[in-house]
Parts: sequence; structure tokens; C-alpha cells
Amino acid sequence: MKTFLISMRLGLGLLMFWGGIHALHADISVRISVKFILNSDGTRPTGSGIDISTTAGFQAEVDWGNQVLAATGRGVKLSVVEYLDIRPSAPSGQPSDYWYNLNARTNRQLFESAALADTTTTTWRWNSTALNIYVNNSSSGSCSFVGSGSSISLGGTIFTQGTVVHEIGHFFNLRHTHANDVDCSTTPGPYAPANGDSLAATINDHNCLNTIDALSAANFGGRVFSALTAEEQAQVNSSWLNVMSYHVESQLLDDQMDIWSDNANVSRLFVCSGRTWFVSTAGFDIWLGDSAFAPFRTVSRAVSAVGTADDVILIRSGSYTVPESISTACTLRATRGPVTITRQ
Repeated sequence: MKTFLISMRLGLGLLMFWGGIHALHADISVRISVKFILNSDGTRPTGSGIDISTTAGFQAEVDWGNQVLAATGRGVKLSVVEYLDIRPSAPSGQPSDYWYNLNARTNRQLFESAALADTTTTTWRWNSTALNIYVNNSSSGSCSFVGSGSSISLGGTIFTQGTVVHEIGHFFNLRHTHANDVDCSTTPGPYAPANGDSLAATINDHNCLNTIDALSAANFGGRVFSALTAEEQAQVNSSWLNVMSYHVESQLLDDQMDIWSDNANVSRLFVCSGRTWFVSTAGFDIWLGDSAFAPFRTVSRAVSAVGTADDVILIRSGSYTVPESISTACTLRATRGPVTITRQ
């Protein structure tokens, strides 16, 4: 009987196959198809500030998103499978630059509807196995939640680093840390923070609280961030640094990644190269195992469910046994404490 400790809080993965353990790992890739909408004269969108109107500019946002995802230790990464230029014709009666300048933030469904109506896929280049992102000459952007579409529309100018992974978070059904989404230029304060995502892990937020001191004061009786205890500061950072806020957008929490994985495993599986299988000592092997809320109990049951070498088996803290002879390629990960596995 062989026992070994797997401690993977920082994202170390182990690729298990053919009866052995090797210091390798795979990742679940989220396939992305990026389309730049050209003007009628063939020019690409232009951007300012954080400019994603170029391949390099957009890829920089993808790279930022991958840094955020790597820090979660969940084995998920963004992968652009194609950058394409498209030049769709304007609808009848509209100016030739209609699609080029259409407000991306408020018209995502129009882009998607036009793309799906292009049954030959030669104009809009819809990719049925990827997350379709359309970039035009406007600013900001919008994403469809699960059940309301399958695309993202973005302008060439975005306002904060992390916008792309923020919108992809919506694609996997993550909500804002703040409730509502008011226009701060026309809505006078004071701004009362609220729970936008229904998660206890994130502190109440408001999109118009634009400094960490303002967010701190709104939640902790007027005290600024430096006056808080370390525990209180961590609570503030749960929203201030959160990808799904309108603030720094640099971290995703375990509870958020559980929601991401639950949707990636089912309704959004068509853009993913693999699944996450959940294992917990509190689970049952008769459960489906593809949700954080219905985990398997044993690693062996999860291994039997694996479909591709990119699948990730996410193990909750505890002790487990596995057979000596495992012949399925998969990655084991643990993000909530050490895991001890005994091979029999």
C-alpha cells in the first residue's frame, strides 16, 4: 500500500495515467473565436485606453484572464482558436458603417441574431464550438448569461483591465458583486452597497464606490481601508479585487469557480475541452459528480467518469484511496486544503 500527499492549493496538477503518477498536467481550455468587424472601407476598429481592437491588444486581455484563472488552481485557461476580420453588410436602410459603430454594450443580441441568421457562416463566421466574441468600433461590452445567448460583443475600447475575463465570467453565469448597475454620472450618492451575486464569499458592493476607502467606509461604519482589521480588509478585497466587480478585476473566488465549472460542465460544455469532476468525502458515488453541489465520494468513481485527457478531478480536502492500476489520463487538483491518496 502506497500513500502520498497531494497539496495543490497553488494550482499544481498531476496527470494520472497507466498506473503511474507523473508531474504533468492538462487544462480545460475555453475555446474563443474573436471577430473584428471591419468598416465598409475595410479598416479595423480603433481603440483608446485599453485597446482590444488589435490581435495583440486582445491577446493581452486573454493573457490577463489566464493569470487570474491560473491563480484559482482549477485548471481552466482561455484559448483563442482564431482571430478573424469580417465585413457584414448593413441592414437595408442603415448606413454602411452600421455594424462597425453599433453600440456593443446595448446591442449584443443584434450581433448574435445576425450571426445565427448567416446559415452559411461565411459572413459572420459563427463558430459553433467556441465562444464567439465580436469586436467593433464602439466601447465597453456585453455578454449573454446561460439561457440568453452564446456570445459577447465588445467595443475596441474597454475601460478596465480584466474586462474580457469579466464578460467570460458572465458567459459561465457569474453575476456582478454589486446589485443593479446605475449610471454614476447621473445618480447622486451616497451609494449603499448590496449583494449582487448572492454569495457570502463577496462583501456587499456598489459600482459607483470607486475607491477602496469608499467601499470600506460603506461596509464598515465609515472606516477607511487602513483602519480595518486584516480580516475586514480581506472581506473588502473579496469584492474590490473581484473580476466580477467594476473595480480592479484581478481575482476569482472558489465559490465563483464552482459556479463557472457547474455551467462549463453542462450548458457551456460546447466551448470547453474537458469537464471538472468533483470529489468530496461528503459526496456519494451515485451522484452525477459534475457539480460542486453533487460530488462523487471516491476518486475511482471520478476517474471512471473522465471523458478526455483535459478533464480535471477536483478533490476536496480529505483522505482517499484509489486502485493501483489506473489507465485513464486526467488531472488531479485540490484547491481547498491538502489531499491524501492511498493507492491499493
